[in-house]
Amino acid sequence: MEEKSVEKEIKKDFKSKLIDILIIIVIVLVGLFMYAKYLEPKTLVIKETRLVENEIPLSYSGVKLVFFSDLLLGSSVTIDELDNVVNKIKELKPDILIYGGNLIYKETGKKEKVISLLSSIETSIGKYYVTGSLDKDESIEILDKSGFTKLDNNYELLYYKDVTPICLYGVSSYILGNYKLLDMSNCKGYYTIFVSHEPDVVNKLSNEEANLVLSGNTLGGEVNLPLLSKKYDGSTTYYKDYYENNNMYISNGIGTRTYHLRLFNKPSISLFRFKSTGEK
Repeated sequence: MEEKSVEKEIKKDFKSKLIDILIIIVIVLVGLFMYAKYLEPKTLVIKETRLVENEIPLSYSGVKLVFFSDLLLGSSVTIDELDNVVNKIKELKPDILIYGGNLIYKETGKKEKVISLLSSIETSIGKYYVTGSLDKDESIEILDKSGFTKLDNNYELLYYKDVTPICLYGVSSYILGNYKLLDMSNCKGYYTIFVSHEPDVVNKLSNEEANLVLSGNTLGGEVNLPLLSKKYDGSTTYYKDYYENNNMYISNGIGTRTYHLRLFNKPSISLFRFKSTGEK
């Protein structure tokens, strides 16, 4: 009789502990969800990189390039959030500003306000953009009216205080099949920056054609959980934020898609500081 009582007590104690564990698990999961839904998507960070290369013209030493992508306005990014993004970029005082595509996720009805905010960013060299798979006529109109130059399937030689330029080369959406890799011989001999919304198009390049590759679209995976597969929506090949073999930097982006969550993957803006080691 006493043994049955002890056994019953053990079962009761086990059941109580199991319930406690389940409650803790639920609390942790709810906490992670709330953080991923409401906090991390609003935690904007700056990723800074120093580019020290022989091919960079001497006149470009000290020049700052800011790259941002995937605002996806109307997702987790409101007009107030865009205001914060713009202020962060202004604080960095970029000489060159490049936007990597996918401006609008859902109509906000604030087109003029968006134009006003993006127009307020000033640079000493220029503002440029490529389009992503979601960029329709309205996105292009907004960026054009905000003083950005469209780089889709085109290149531009950027001169700054010297006779030696750098070459900025951009392509249209790879996913939509609109990209065209034009003859890049016009960039030969110059430090070349290649910009594409989707990273997979870099497979079409040789490593010698571009010194720096900038891309987006993956959103850094949005939700990154340890031990889980790293296959990101937005790229069939690339899932990290940097690839040394082709010097490609992939932006985490700023907005979100589908479930509008971010976990262990903060929205970011990329800052690059140029430093020349050459005699150009």
